[in-house]
Amino acid sequence: MEEGSRDSSWRYDQGTKAARYRARSLARTQREASMLQRLFEGLDLGHVLDAPCGAGRLEELLRAHGVSWCGLDRSLAMLREARLAGATRLLRGSLDALPFEDAAFDTVVCFRFLHHLEARDQNDILREVARVALKTVIVSAFTPYSLHGVRRRIRATLLRKRPSRHATPLPRMDATMAQSGFYRTGFERDGLARDLYVARYEVSGDAGSLDARGGSSTA
Repeated sequence: MEEGSRDSSWRYDQGTKAARYRARSLARTQREASMLQRLFEGLDLGHVLDAPCGAGRLEELLRAHGVSWCGLDRSLAMLREARLAGATRLLRGSLDALPFEDAAFDTVVCFRFLHHLEARDQNDILREVARVALKTVIVSAFTPYSLHGVRRRIRATLLRKRPSRHATPLPRMDATMAQSGFYRTGFERDGLARDLYVARYEVSGDAGSLDARGGSSTA
């Protein structure tokens, strides 16, 4: 795979984009935090890898659950923002080759990253985060079935532009995670109009007992 195809860190190392990312819409941040909170329910998160951690906005949310938190990101600007916000255990690294042994963390959270990548690259990243997770993976993606996503694809087609955001059908994510022994046990979606969904996978999960919100095979 070419370097640029899965490296989006350069976008945040330019100008003030990293600082502006941390200061983005409070309402959206709160919606997304609520989705994650619901997926955290009933879990012993343990030792958590937050990758990519960006400006560290999930650290406080995760630490509230008593976890041992480690943040990893490729963007130096994002890591600087995370330090300014008080994050302490930070590493620079790439998700396509995480610098950790197999099952090094109880939980891996991969939030707001996959949509930067094309399908093959998404699958590679999913396998890599599953490799370093002992029990749980919580990962977000963009659904191809949102109103916003449909409008974006139509616009890209009319303008003959290459898409800058890439959807991940939930059945494909389920299949990729199952190859690593993880099965979906939770699902949250940010409304019908918006793109974002978040899925929870557990290594001891039962593929036949998905929760009510995630029981269907579409997102």
